[in-house]
Amino acid sequence: MDFKQLQTFLAIAECGSATKAAHMLHIVQPAISRQMRILEEELGTVLFHRERSGMELTDAGRILLEHARRVMRELDEARAQLQPPSAVVSGFVRLGMPASTCDLLAGELVAAVKQRHPQIRMGMYSGFGGFLQKALLNGELELAIVNDPEPSPLLETRYVLNEQLFLIGPADSGLRPDQALPLSMLRGKPLVLPAAPHAMRSTIERACALANVGLEVVAEVNSMHMQRSLVRHGVGWTVMPSASFFEDLSHGDLAGAPLASDVLQRHLALCLPVTRQASAATRCVAAILLELTQREVEEGRWPSARWVGQG
Repeated sequence: MDFKQLQTFLAIAECGSATKAAHMLHIVQPAISRQMRILEEELGTVLFHRERSGMELTDAGRILLEHARRVMRELDEARAQLQPPSAVVSGFVRLGMPASTCDLLAGELVAAVKQRHPQIRMGMYSGFGGFLQKALLNGELELAIVNDPEPSPLLETRYVLNEQLFLIGPADSGLRPDQALPLSMLRGKPLVLPAAPHAMRSTIERACALANVGLEVVAEVNSMHMQRSLVRHGVGWTVMPSASFFEDLSHGDLAGAPLASDVLQRHLALCLPVTRQASAATRCVAAILLELTQREVEEGRWPSARWVGQG
C-alpha cells in the first residue's frame, strides 16, 4: 500500500465514481482501476461495490476510509511542521466550538485566517462539549473551544473566559445586559431549555434547586437553532450564554440580562490534544482565535463574559 493508492482510494470514496476520481486526480481511468485492483488484492478484500450507478464502499472500505483519512492528515501535519520558519504557513485545520459561540466567532475567525494565512484551509464543526472533547481525543479535530471540559491528561487545556448566563426574553421585556437579575426572576416564567442530559440544563437545574426556585419548562430542545426559533416566536423565555443569541440581542429582536448566580456560569477553554504535536497552521489558528475572543470580550460585544486567558 502506498501514498498514491490511498490518494486514489479517497478520491473514489469521495466522488463515488472512478471516472470522476480520474478527472479529479488528472490521471486516466484505467490507471485508477488498476491501482484499486492492486490495493484490493494486497488487502485481500473488496473495498467497493461496483454498480452501474457508481462505486459504493463496502464495510471493509469504510474501515479503510477512516484509517486512510487519518494517515493523510498525519502527512499533512508532517509537511506543515517541516516547513522552515520563513515558509508560507499552510495546512488543513479542523476547529470545533459550541454552537452557542458560532454566530459571534466563526465568521470573523475564518475571514481573519484567510486574510493572514491564505494557504490555511479551515474545517469548522460545532457540538456539545462531550462531543468536541471526544473528537479531539480521536484525532478528528486539531483544536476546540470546549465548555467546562472534563479533566484529561491527554488534553492541553487553557481556560480563556468565564461567562454569566443570561435570561433571554421578548424585545419589550425590559431586560438589559448591564442590569443583573436575581434568580427568582425565573419563577413562573415559561422556559425553553435544552433537554437533559445537556450540561447547560444540569447547571440551570442545580442553581435553581439551591435557590429554591421552581422551573416551568414548556419545551425541551436538542438544538440551538430550535431553541432560538421557539424563543423568537414567543413560546417562552430561556437561559443561555449571551453569545448564543448574539445577533438577536444586537439587532433588538430579543432582550437579555445576566442572572446573578455564582452557579449559573460557564467556563470556556481552548483545548488541544497532547498526543500529537500541533502543526504550524494549528498554532496560527489558535493564536487568531484567542486574539478575536479577547477582543470580543474587551470591546463589550460579549456581554457578561470575563477574559481570564493571558493577553
